[in-house]
Amino acid sequence: MAREIPLTGEMSRSDKRVCRIANLLLPNKIKYTFIEDKTFFVNIMLQNARIFKNNFSLNEPGCLQKNVQINESIGAVIDINDRYAFNMHNNYESDSSTLNDLVEHMDNIINNKLELLIEKGEY
Repeated sequence: MAREIPLTGEMSRSDKRVCRIANLLLPNKIKYTFIEDKTFFVNIMLQNARIFKNNFSLNEPGCLQKNVQINESIGAVIDINDRYAFNMHNNYESDSSTLNDLVEHMDNIINNKLELLIEKGEY
């Protein structure tokens, strides 16, 4: 079984070697934006990536079947900010309690909402 290769950030030398011997198909993306507590924008981008064995062609029928796939993953990029409140309320200013709320919302999204969004498209 192949190990996961990071899709963002710096790749290790061994990951670069794996990518040289495999074909990497990147990514299909979907973006969501939610408003929470009439204060926060929650922007979530989900993307997938699949690594395929060498010598496959996207022009052949059935070229993306599981038997030519080495590995796949889903990544999530989450951005939470209080821009919604800034846009909607006169004289709005962020403070330390806003930062605490942001951290709590991020924790809730990661631990309670993200899996449901990925698996069922529900938030």
